[in-house]
Amino acid sequence: MAKPNNNKVTESQAAEVHALTVQILELQAKQMLLTGEIDNAGVRNMLTYLKQQDVTVDPEEDPGTISLVNALKEIDLNYL
Repeated sequence: MAKPNNNKVTESQAAEVHALTVQILELQAKQMLLTGEIDNAGVRNMLTYLKQQDVTVDPEEDPGTISLVNALKEIDLNYL
């Protein structure tokens, strides 16, 4: 990908970066699940990304996620 002028990117470049970011975060999460080793920096990156993307869990969609919603309320990114 060529370096954009004036720190501006096209929509397709932004989409590429977004797709790569999601892929990296998914791979990190899978690795942590497989090994059982939690990488605090990786978790912090995932949570920060979700927060920046305004991703939330809606317990009305799946009542089983209420424990996840409650857990996320307790996480302070400053202490990870």
